[in-house]
Amino acid sequence: MPDCTQPETAGFGCCHRFSRMGAMLSRFPRLRAVARNLKRRVRSPILRRLRSSSWYRRISRLPRNEIVSCRDYAREHAHDGWTSYHEVHSAGRAPIPPEPDAAGSASPLFADIRVPEFPVTFAARLSHCRLYGRGIAVIGADGRVIAEGSAHIGGGPEDHAVMGRAWLPRPEHLAGTTAVLAAPAGNTYYHWLFDVLPRIALLEAAGIDLDALDRFAVNSFDRGYQRETLARFRIDASRIVETDRLRHLVCERLVLPSYPGTSGFPPRWACEFLRRSFLEEPAGPQRPGPERLYVSRQGASRRRIANHDALESLLMRSGFETVHPERHTVTEQARWFRSARVVVAPHGSGLANLVFCDPGTRVIELFPPDMTGQSHYFVLSRQMGIRYRSLIGLGDRKRRSLGDFEVPLEHLARLLS
Repeated sequence: MPDCTQPETAGFGCCHRFSRMGAMLSRFPRLRAVARNLKRRVRSPILRRLRSSSWYRRISRLPRNEIVSCRDYAREHAHDGWTSYHEVHSAGRAPIPPEPDAAGSASPLFADIRVPEFPVTFAARLSHCRLYGRGIAVIGADGRVIAEGSAHIGGGPEDHAVMGRAWLPRPEHLAGTTAVLAAPAGNTYYHWLFDVLPRIALLEAAGIDLDALDRFAVNSFDRGYQRETLARFRIDASRIVETDRLRHLVCERLVLPSYPGTSGFPPRWACEFLRRSFLEEPAGPQRPGPERLYVSRQGASRRRIANHDALESLLMRSGFETVHPERHTVTEQARWFRSARVVVAPHGSGLANLVFCDPGTRVIELFPPDMTGQSHYFVLSRQMGIRYRSLIGLGDRKRRSLGDFEVPLEHLARLLS
């Protein structure tokens, strides 16, 4: 059975025509979206019919059409002596805290933000389950998809990418116990901090000994911040499985902590866990960080500041110090953000470090004109008691978050004053 995750081999005329068609669609985002929706409408009913046939599931390795909650699945399989379900936090609404004070800064961009219902958090022990991902899906031993372990950005478990495949690659079998930490977009700094690492706290709260686990499944392990942060919990490369590379696994024993909550709305307990883990007091005297911090994004491949030199000159005259987060450890970044009293930064993962700021810190987030709906750092600021402001830049709204943009310096100067 061929591995459907691999591209078709070159040399066939039809493949060449499809590649040209794909290149054409990439230049017209709306046309591409229409084509994608049409493909889904035609393809989904066919695949659903095929998955209902046991013979096709057997040769394709696809899951069944049914989706089950982890609690119900664990209850049905508790007789095996290993499977269990431990609830950590009950479900409920966790409202965004009010502004720190009247002088704080309600951004009109997020005046009508809706806070989602926070789900139950748990840690479960499961036997002979399959793990598929990059997007991550957990498939039970009976072929059903376990809902809370199968997140899909933009929909529910029934919309997960695993339900849109014609077959799955041959799985690799893992003996022993594997804990799942991988999450959608979990190879980016923000989602690593707020969607991946807090799952370790759920394991600890459920009484699971991290040292007794054979391995941990994460999206990837090739970035310095990934190695550094996991080392805090005595997890090294010898106990890592990268789900971006090994996309289909059968785990003899699987430990599944739930996601901390709804992505983009980190609960307070997850923020406190990160602060406890990376804001430990140093043993010796350390140079305090700057009180006014400008977080540069010039090292990125997109969404850079077009008038960066003029912006940096303005900020330097106001006492700001420039920092490039990607050049430093998480511990260093945490120390700087804790020392900061004012932070100016373009929208990007560097602002995830706001979790380390003290209450009362002021932040100005610089938005490209086509990304003004991204509320991650507004929500995080509210959770941490930070006074938040936003400033929309000037640029091409048609570039879809790829182009550089200018910061209106006069407006920024007024905010700083």
